[in-house]
Amino acid sequence: MKNPVAKIKNYYKSLALKKKLFYSYSIPTIVICALIALTFYPFFSFYYKRQFRNIQTQACVQAVNFISQYVGNMYYISRLIENNASVAAIISGEGLSDKRSLDAQYREFWKLNTELQRISVTNSIYRIGIYMPDNLIYANNYYYFYPESLLEARPDYPALMQKLSAGKKVFVSLMEISSYSPTISRKEYSSLLGTLPAPGTGTKQQTLITKVEIPVSEFEKILQNVTTTNRGLVYLLDDDGQYITSSNAAEYGRLHTGGGLPVTKTGLWTTKKIPGHGDYYVLSYNIQKYGWQLFCLIPVSEYHKQGNVILMVILAIFVLLAGTVFAVSYALSSFYTKRLTTLSRTMSELGRGKFTALDSSGSPQSGDEIDGIYRNFNYMAAELQRLMEEHYRQGKNVVTAELRALQSQINPHFLYNTLDLINWEAMKYKAENIAEIAQNLGLFYRLSLNHGKAAILIKKELKHVESYVNIENVHFDGAVHLEIIVPEKIQSFACLGIILQPFVENSIVHGIAEHSEITECSVCISAEFDGTDILFDIRDNGPGITGERQRQILADRDFSSTGNGYGVQNINSRLKLCYGSAYGVTFDSSSGKGTIVHLKIPALTMEQLEARLQ
Repeated sequence: MKNPVAKIKNYYKSLALKKKLFYSYSIPTIVICALIALTFYPFFSFYYKRQFRNIQTQACVQAVNFISQYVGNMYYISRLIENNASVAAIISGEGLSDKRSLDAQYREFWKLNTELQRISVTNSIYRIGIYMPDNLIYANNYYYFYPESLLEARPDYPALMQKLSAGKKVFVSLMEISSYSPTISRKEYSSLLGTLPAPGTGTKQQTLITKVEIPVSEFEKILQNVTTTNRGLVYLLDDDGQYITSSNAAEYGRLHTGGGLPVTKTGLWTTKKIPGHGDYYVLSYNIQKYGWQLFCLIPVSEYHKQGNVILMVILAIFVLLAGTVFAVSYALSSFYTKRLTTLSRTMSELGRGKFTALDSSGSPQSGDEIDGIYRNFNYMAAELQRLMEEHYRQGKNVVTAELRALQSQINPHFLYNTLDLINWEAMKYKAENIAEIAQNLGLFYRLSLNHGKAAILIKKELKHVESYVNIENVHFDGAVHLEIIVPEKIQSFACLGIILQPFVENSIVHGIAEHSEITECSVCISAEFDGTDILFDIRDNGPGITGERQRQILADRDFSSTGNGYGVQNINSRLKLCYGSAYGVTFDSSSGKGTIVHLKIPALTMEQLEARLQ
């Protein structure tokens, strides 16, 4: 099985330059950001959890202070009623009996109502009242006065009276009619009961019960502001450990059903397992001197989820950063490869005989190496076109005049130096793909020009084909596959220059380039001895050509199927002019079955061929 690293390397090598630059910019940046995020996540998570603890603790302390203030005010108002001299004087008569006249009871009611109203005006959030004997006409007032029978009907009335008789104040939960409700509705109140002795000199002394109460909903609002998690719970117990209220009655009922809820002080951030519900962190507080207790329960699982908030924030930042990096990387890779892509496309067109100068007017001139390539390429293309036109116009010998005219106009040292400059600059910036293109392009033109000589070793002619295919593979993302099966002995013989490459180019141009359904192009060059001659076979897997088309190609001197200016008939003529009519080009092809080109040349050494060309 192939090494995964080798697979990745091969995949990376097969990518276009634009994708290579894109991945080279983006992937290292993303990996570095990911490593930084993973490194600092534990620190941020710990810090966030610590802050969560501080916030939760402060919220509980603030709730305790508010509740202490409410309870303290209730004690204060109760003492105001008990110590009010006017109230004491009013109820210290012969007894609060219904045997008095209605006028006397009304005056008594009016005076007591006035005093209680004066006390309640400055404490509007609280309701105050006195439980009066049921036989008084104003006992059912339900504003400041309530019938004693309401308390006597409670099952805990004896216990209440025992505590009240001992001089203690007692908290109870009462469901009473709302004073301001337009209809009869009941509201839950937390009430502080106290005693109001009637110290008169009459024959019957009475002890009345006072109350100061506040809607339980006021405590609920405070407790609801304490919870910071979805399943967190805050509840309040009185001095007897009885439930007063909680931040979520349903959640309290759910946890209380299984038992195990703490009712005594446990400290801060202690862990307690509630049967059937898992582990909870518990914070407990005493409400100053009143005996009340506040408990805050936070599920351990939800506490640890607080770290997920940091994770989500980091992930959101990472996704945003990754998107930005990808966008910038794509823009940079497009910017750097746009002109190279144009250059590659124009070079391919030049290979097909279309002499088009590179147009750089649409982009600002940067003065970098690529601009130098543009200028040199335009100069070279113009020179090639001029020389080709001059060659055909003058009708010089196809074998020698064409290449010599090129050599006389193009300075090979200038071209080689320029390509070497491209190669070194690409290596400096680690653009291996550009370096490879420059190397292959240099090899291609070095072998094409061949120092002005028409003869070349078959080994170098095959190298010429390989360099061309390497350049084309950059354009076609490695889809062109070249196989060379030529014995070393044959490679040591000589041939005319540029007799194989045009046919390979023809296979590519009329195969994968023109037919979108063809995804890969395979070309095989083989050679064998045929007596004292050498027979080349150039096979491809292209669409093939008909017999009529074959005859047309060989007969039409102006036909250039390769785009290099070297038409098939041109190559055939060169071979026959140099070697004789027994040599040249033949086809073996049919539509849809690929093409085989046969080239037949004599087996000559370099010295023998150069002597024949002189």
